[in-house]
Amino acid sequence: MISLSDDTYDAYASMEEINAFTDAFERWNIGAIDQLPDYMKDLYKAFLDLFEETSNIGSKEGRSYCAYYTREEFKELLRAYRMEAQWFNDGYVPMFGEYLPNGATSSSYGVILAASFIGMEKFAGFKEYEWLKANPKIANAGKILGRLLNDIVSHKDEQKRGASRVECYTNEYGVTEEKAVEEILKICGNAWKDINEECMRPTSVSRPILECLLNLGRVTELVYKFDDAYTNPSSLKDKVISLYLDPFALSK
Repeated sequence: MISLSDDTYDAYASMEEINAFTDAFERWNIGAIDQLPDYMKDLYKAFLDLFEETSNIGSKEGRSYCAYYTREEFKELLRAYRMEAQWFNDGYVPMFGEYLPNGATSSSYGVILAASFIGMEKFAGFKEYEWLKANPKIANAGKILGRLLNDIVSHKDEQKRGASRVECYTNEYGVTEEKAVEEILKICGNAWKDINEECMRPTSVSRPILECLLNLGRVTELVYKFDDAYTNPSSLKDKVISLYLDPFALSK
């Protein structure tokens, strides 16, 4: 659903349609579907069905709030997508300092983490969702990591559609593209320091919650290490095979 929304906002919908869908998502009722173009109605109905099912499952566990918090994170995500679409529509290249806070949200990691908590019923309760909603340092660091590593490997393709996110940095600081990538990687390094620091000190949430956020950072490094393996997952084929189908034998 994240991918469908991202592609819709990024490649298919007009600005008017993007505003209509974002507003309909904010209203969150079937009556809002009438304001959408036909091709968006199926997507909106799928969202309603998905979160109804999620709420029903959560209710059986006494955790119906899981659907609420995940839906609220999705609202934040669509607002961020809309902002990026508006910038592109206006031909506006934001400064890096303006781009990054919105980009952290558009990484979609807030939604991914809220959805991950749904399956962690032993550890993720109301308190943990409130903690996540407050955007703690470890969560924000993961969002920054996901956004910037994605931006680095995808900026060539983005330049074909308009200004890339790396250009936001070059425009603000007047440096070359190579220097911008170097400095952005330093920001990613600092994000990892924040993640490690939060994992090593006392916290109000349990260890499995921290490990969930830590592992999201780890998989981010794998997926975006050399290219955009989220968009082109065939590059991960050998790694998946070696991990699940043909693992290395351990000598005794």
